[in-house]
Amino acid sequence: MSAVPVELLACPSCGGELRAVPADSIACDGCGRSYPLLQGTPNLLLSAPTDSATPPGLVARTLQRVVAVPAVYDTVQRLAGSRSLGLRLAEVLASADGALVLDAGAGTGSLESLLPSGARYLWLDADERKLAGFRTKSDSPAVLADATRIPLKDGSVDWAVSVGVSHHLDDAEFERSLDELRRVARDRVVFLDAVLSDAATSRVLWRYDRGRHPRTAEVLRGVLAKRFDVLDEQEFTVRHRYLLVVAG
Repeated sequence: MSAVPVELLACPSCGGELRAVPADSIACDGCGRSYPLLQGTPNLLLSAPTDSATPPGLVARTLQRVVAVPAVYDTVQRLAGSRSLGLRLAEVLASADGALVLDAGAGTGSLESLLPSGARYLWLDADERKLAGFRTKSDSPAVLADATRIPLKDGSVDWAVSVGVSHHLDDAEFERSLDELRRVARDRVVFLDAVLSDAATSRVLWRYDRGRHPRTAEVLRGVLAKRFDVLDEQEFTVRHRYLLVVAG
């Protein structure tokens, strides 16, 4: 299992330097805070994640619990059109050959298979269950962390990618996550998420989605344009309506 180079990491609390210590943990030289290792993976969460995005209704809540299981999660993603989305992402990511690519809010790490062979992958998510699912298919470096408080140094990765994350975040969290992507990425930021649509299929999918903060494409474009130079964008339908943005 590959470890995240400690020299890339930064304390999510104070931004200080982190160092490995003997007792299976990482310590901050700035604030003195200590972070555990979970089977070799740094756990840099400041607090246990909470899920405030609970859909209304017994059926929706039951589906949410079932979909949280990694194998089920992957199956649902395939049914929702992940193959078609992957083809579009693979075209964009083809330019990342030789790059270190951060997948922020990575789920079970399906993005890794879309990268060119020369790219290096860094998984980041706040869910231990998703980490377990990722470890069934990859030994690439991983870090348990919040995408709104990325524990990496400024400009420490070449590319940063956010897929299907923004609708789980309220407005303040969403803006912090984009600021973090801009801070850590030297070259490119790739954003992809479903958007609000009047289509009947889209309304049903949003009804049972865990995320409670879907936005229109216009709103997303406005927030992204305030922070990035948009190099390319695509809006398309794969059951949901989607917005894909490549920024520098």
